[in-house]
Amino acid sequence: MADTQTQSVDIPVSSEVFVHAFEQVPVPLALLDQLGRWLVANASMREILGTRLHPGDDWLLCLESPDEVALAQKAALDGEAQTQIPVQWTASEQALEALASLRRLDGHEPRLLLSLQVLPGSLTPGIQDTVTGLIGHALFMDRLNLAMARQRRNRTELSLMMVSVDNLVPIGAQQGPSIADAVIQEVASRIQSCVRRSDSLARLGGDSFALLFEEVGNSLEAIALAGKIFDALRQEVVLDEGTFSLDVSIGTVMARGEQETWQLMQKVDQALYQAQKNGGNTYELVV
Repeated sequence: MADTQTQSVDIPVSSEVFVHAFEQVPVPLALLDQLGRWLVANASMREILGTRLHPGDDWLLCLESPDEVALAQKAALDGEAQTQIPVQWTASEQALEALASLRRLDGHEPRLLLSLQVLPGSLTPGIQDTVTGLIGHALFMDRLNLAMARQRRNRTELSLMMVSVDNLVPIGAQQGPSIADAVIQEVASRIQSCVRRSDSLARLGGDSFALLFEEVGNSLEAIALAGKIFDALRQEVVLDEGTFSLDVSIGTVMARGEQETWQLMQKVDQALYQAQKNGGNTYELVV
């Protein structure tokens, strides 16, 4: 199988140094065509994936979000900064979790260079939330940094939102952690139903969610999104164990000009705090 996977491929860099480094570097690497099909993998990648990897196959064999792959692939082909995607393979009854990054290599034909950052153990909260399946804080911040760079370059606007289920802790204390998990899963599902597939939704932990909306036209559009999510979350959650009303606070900010990521996060924290200070069950916009 190793001989098949190291077949001759038109690597878009003529330097023998590149070819040697590609094969010997300890980072798992693969070259893909523009359609995302495997062309060749280096020794580190072959060691990880073994017989699961075949030239001509689609990449990321066990992915649940093909839309996210398409967005990352388009960004790489357009020369954007690398986009990291959580991926998982299962081989020999063991799961491999990793972050996949793509970048474009120019040559006779554009190629995509796939690299993996392998994560030890199970998926961590910073990458993927184990209760909801949403991305976690670390991956969300990576996407926010990339979005902020695009926003400054293209002079567009984006909106950042934080959502808090303020009475989740009392629900968990009274009903137990399994009920709290079921409630938070329903919250995640309702928020997802209100946003576009291109938007980023993350669970930051506990009762908090963060949302990133790119290409938001103005503050009125941002506040309309907040209202839509608020209305969806204020409906009672009906479970076999009972019916629960949620106390929801939402803070929203608009990113404009030359703000830094930490400044935007500080502002959205302030907006959420203001909503909670006003008694909760409301949403606040900070321009």
